Amino acid sequence: MSTSQIGTTQQALDPIFQNQSSFTHTTLPQATQALTGVPTYVAGQRIYSTTLQQGLPTGGFVQFKSYDQYLNENSPGDNYNPASGGYLQLSGQIPLFQGRGVAVNARSIRVAVNNKISSRDTFRSQLESVVANVVNQYWDLVSAGDTLKSRRDAADIAAKFYEDTKSQINLGTLAPVELPRAAAELEARKQDLSIAVSTVRQQEASFKDQLTRIPDPEIEAAEIVTLDRLEVPAEDNLPSLRELLATAMKKRPDMAISKIRDANSDISSIGTKDSLQPTGIAYGRYYDRGAAGTPQVVPGEPTSPYFSGGYGRTLGQIVRNDFPTEYGGFYFQTPIGNRVAQGDYGVEQLQLKQGDVSSMRDRNAILVEISNEMIALKQTRARYGTAVDGLKLQQQLLEAERNRFSFGTGTISAVVIAQRAVVTAQTTLITAGSAYVRAKAALDKALGETLEVNKISLDEALSGNITRESKIPEGK
Repeated sequence: MSTSQIGTTQQALDPIFQNQSSFTHTTLPQATQALTGVPTYVAGQRIYSTTLQQGLPTGGFVQFKSYDQYLNENSPGDNYNPASGGYLQLSGQIPLFQGRGVAVNARSIRVAVNNKISSRDTFRSQLESVVANVVNQYWDLVSAGDTLKSRRDAADIAAKFYEDTKSQINLGTLAPVELPRAAAELEARKQDLSIAVSTVRQQEASFKDQLTRIPDPEIEAAEIVTLDRLEVPAEDNLPSLRELLATAMKKRPDMAISKIRDANSDISSIGTKDSLQPTGIAYGRYYDRGAAGTPQVVPGEPTSPYFSGGYGRTLGQIVRNDFPTEYGGFYFQTPIGNRVAQGDYGVEQLQLKQGDVSSMRDRNAILVEISNEMIALKQTRARYGTAVDGLKLQQQLLEAERNRFSFGTGTISAVVIAQRAVVTAQTTLITAGSAYVRAKAALDKALGETLEVNKISLDEALSGNITRESKIPEGK
């Protein structure tokens, strides 16, 4: 997320330290000795300048500066040679109109803090998507396992029916022509079982790919044993649509990011509005000078012991405030019309209004999404209940046909049809259960509760370390 640069230039609030040291050696030929008194002028100079500046959150800045200059010449006319001159300076300025106030000058810091929070919410959104995908992959694996179990049971039933058919043929109560039908049914159920085994292995491989990032032969060879089963409650006991919307607005990471984005826009607009004001700056400076050096005998130019010495003498004069200088002033400027700033302000106000409309549109979209997920959850639960009743009915019909067949009043065709109907009903039940848990996961994601429902810690995800011990729940 970028920070708008339209509006008042923000004061740098981090302290700035600057030092400049220069060393100069000069040798100059003198065509005339009237100024220096020597045919060749030789000088050595050292300058040390150190500045520390601190921006103020209310606007403007305060600056402290230390300056010292050392000069050593071969000119015989200098009263003090070498000589040292320096000063300590305290200066500052503060805006009175444009750029004044904490809100204007600290807006970039507030935006940066918000962006840090937004980055966390962005990560949370990505984590929720990953977890939701893993949850769906897990339930697909559970569904594949349940399908495998039902196919194995169907194969066992077909095998027992095949053996019963052979027994009745051996007893002479059934014509041998009926055996191929029972055998064909057994082979069909074995083929379904083989397909179910392959599906489970494919789902295991896909699930492992979601959980691992580094190839591990042991994990690749391991078999995954699921501890959960597809269970659909009789009732969901969902709160009202408006209550679920309030939950989503509070917990969804994209809504948190949207609120931060709107807040950043409002914060940045402070600078645009501030640029409409005229420029007015009050400034002032206070500094003390000092000077000292080694006295030299120059005819007609006596020296004073007050200036005799080195940098320590200079610093003492500065500290004693012997040669103070103060000045201050006020600067004012205002454009006539200020149309550029007015245009920027108008454009940004329109953008803020567009942001409000976009937020309302997002809110309505979330309301529709939650409503659709609630309807989908209710529909899948209803289909699951119908599938349960349908399976019970088909199992009763199969049992009845098997009893009729065992007493010689039924036919193999009827038993085979009943067996296939049971297999179809089992598939319908598993599909309905899988659709329900997927709808429940989708509703959790729509509400922003994916991590909470699956007991995923955002802090652990950020650190990459899981502090909790993994244990199999009791009763599993």
